[in-house]
Amino acid sequence: MVQAERRLVSMGLLEELPQISAFDELEPSVTPMGQMLSTFPGDARLGVLVSLATALGNPIEGILVAASATVTDVFLMPNPARATSPTDFCDLMLRVGGSRVALDGGALSDSLVARAAYLMWRRVPKVQRS
Repeated sequence: MVQAERRLVSMGLLEELPQISAFDELEPSVTPMGQMLSTFPGDARLGVLVSLATALGNPIEGILVAASATVTDVFLMPNPARATSPTDFCDLMLRVGGSRVALDGGALSDSLVARAAYLMWRRVPKVQRS
């Protein structure tokens, strides 16, 4: 329990209490941020991410990064069974890897790839989105 409380304090969700004896009856109090995150339907750390991104004026990016952190890689590697030859499979791998690097500007960040892919999707007219 002590380790969990330390983690919540480090995330700013609980206020740190002074050292007390076992006979004191003080209870830790939940911060306003902790109260807000108690309603968040996911991991508290992702809730902190979304909250901070919103406070910094980037709610869409915060939600996007939090959502992409909860799923497997959005850029699925090609299945070798779909390739017609080993050369075809290598070409597919290069295309997937190349588009991934192009989207994140070479930073090799899953979060930046997801953000860039989302922003690219937003530029597509609604009638063309699937």
